[in-house]
Amino acid sequence: MAASGIDQSYGNLKALAAELRKAAIDAYMVERGYDKEEAQGRYINRHLSQIRGEETVTLPDADGYNGGAGGSGGLFTGGKSYSEQFKEITDKIDSTLKRWFGVPDPAGFDTPISDYKKAIGKMSLSGCGIQLQGGDVALPNGAEAGTIGPNMDALGKSSGIMAGKAMTAFKNQFTVTMPRVVKNLYLAMNVHLAYLIAEKNLMDQAREKITNIVVGAIEVFTQLANKNKGVSKELAMDLGGVALGLASAPFSGGASLSLAVSGGTAALSTIKAVEDEVKRREEKSRNIGAAEYKTAMNNFVLAADGLNANLKESEEKIYDQIQSNTSVIWSDAKSKTYDTANFHVLPAPINDLTGQEGDLVLGKDLAVSRSEVDLITLKSDQGGYMPKIYDEVVSAANSISGLTMATAARREHATLGRGATGPSFRFGEMKDAIYELLLDLSWRIEVGIVNLRAAMDDLEQQDDASSKRIQAIADLSAQGSGVNPWDRSPQSGTNLKQLPQDVDPTTMAQIQELMKPK
Repeated sequence: MAASGIDQSYGNLKALAAELRKAAIDAYMVERGYDKEEAQGRYINRHLSQIRGEETVTLPDADGYNGGAGGSGGLFTGGKSYSEQFKEITDKIDSTLKRWFGVPDPAGFDTPISDYKKAIGKMSLSGCGIQLQGGDVALPNGAEAGTIGPNMDALGKSSGIMAGKAMTAFKNQFTVTMPRVVKNLYLAMNVHLAYLIAEKNLMDQAREKITNIVVGAIEVFTQLANKNKGVSKELAMDLGGVALGLASAPFSGGASLSLAVSGGTAALSTIKAVEDEVKRREEKSRNIGAAEYKTAMNNFVLAADGLNANLKESEEKIYDQIQSNTSVIWSDAKSKTYDTANFHVLPAPINDLTGQEGDLVLGKDLAVSRSEVDLITLKSDQGGYMPKIYDEVVSAANSISGLTMATAARREHATLGRGATGPSFRFGEMKDAIYELLLDLSWRIEVGIVNLRAAMDDLEQQDDASSKRIQAIADLSAQGSGVNPWDRSPQSGTNLKQLPQDVDPTTMAQIQELMKPK
């Protein structure tokens, strides 16, 4: 408990600030030969009696303001009245603490963190047999794995028994590139989540540490007012606990992860890089204890300002690292081959499924099978691998569509830490990139379903209408989804291009049942 029995928690910071103002004024007056008489509401100096008798000065009020009436003042205050000096003391404390009122509530991060965990679970490749290279990432605590992994595995097996140039194009998209893309997006989302958790932890620590500084200063000034040497109070101010973000996004394998199942790699820095950098520097601390009022006040100001400098430094590190990781994601725009694309699926339009020389023949000289195509493309208890993958991707996109750090991180005073919303701007950029990549992937899957089924119909019907239909779909696939994750302009599901209207009714009925991105 602090003075007057006030609970030492951030929620009572304003009440503690009032105690600090009173304790500081007490220490100041005692140092000038005054005794405090609480019951009489005054400070009294009896040592001046030989000169002009006892002097009394009124106490500040319950909030530590006002007071200072009476007394000669100028002899001991540099020409100022005690009321003027009291105001200087309270002004210094208030200006030092101003930024610390309204530190974001860590609980405000809980909903976006929970939403993000839902999205990450949907993108988990658990059960698919794909190995994560460069470090394993377990599901965050509270996240539940979806079905994307088993369906990805089944898709690979089902498409693997079909052959031909057209099926090779399909496989390049969905059984070679898509698993890598899903895995890399999963890893990127885990890294991104860690920053959200880290920011929550920073706010939690900032609240705790500024409260400790105020309580420590109250103790020092109280000791001085009791005519004792100021208590030795060394306060650690380091905010290196951003690494606690790992508690809910456990990484192993060092400061970066190699994002690839096969082919090219992309290295994203994890929050562990922040942790390592913090560990390399000495923990900053300030001894707030002192033998005189002036030094104690200076130490208090330095401690509070030093804490803010540490908070700003930690938020800057998060800000810079998010920017670096977002640049890695954006750089994937330059990847134009299946072997190098890490975060997006390249188009591979299917124009026909006719057998080619050397193709595997599955009955009637076909390299494809209607039953296998149905298992891949139509929802059912036994199959529907692509629609089920689509559902998970869209669900992940929906879970993070409105995600922001800015609301939870917004503080009352822009001088706290890195500014009004901390590292939220860069966090939002990375979120937009991931979200738009999820939208683009969902559209690619949707078009892939329609394209494969149209190609199967064309193979069976061999008429002009089916040929035109498959060409229209192939042309649409080549044009792209309408969402550009690389242009740094926020987009939504409304930007996705619509499918051709003459897709076969069975396929359209299935597509319409699929969850659409918000």
